[in-house]
Amino acid sequence: MRLQDFFPYDTIILGLLQVYHGVGTNSFFINQPCIMVKDRIVTTGQTYFLFSYFGNQVSASSIVKLIDTFYFDDHVYLLLADLLTDEVLLRNQPLNTGDSKCQWKLFDVNTLRDILFAKDELKYPERSIHYNDDLLEFDYK
Repeated sequence: MRLQDFFPYDTIILGLLQVYHGVGTNSFFINQPCIMVKDRIVTTGQTYFLFSYFGNQVSASSIVKLIDTFYFDDHVYLLLADLLTDEVLLRNQPLNTGDSKCQWKLFDVNTLRDILFAKDELKYPERSIHYNDDLLEFDYK
């Protein structure tokens, strides 16, 4: 049983607004800037990176597993397990507000890797294999 079953909400309205809805039995679509995962779909049991912010600085980072998520009272809640400390974390974010300031951000491995590679290419363009539009050529025999 999912935690969402204990907190009823208007699935039709939130789904039509593309804010929050369940995807199958183990995944959730959460359209928020704090959720930095592919297609904005988080899946229970998957591993993510959690970064907490204080002001504009990263104050903490964790490798977490998503236990569950639910929507209640215009907030989305994520129940997470820190894989290094075995601590259970509960993070929430208000929905339907104009404030896009995030106290935390959740990344999947691929999105975080893509962001880091893109920043690296901007900082060190000479390291890019596509520098000056030259592509590496491979001879396959």
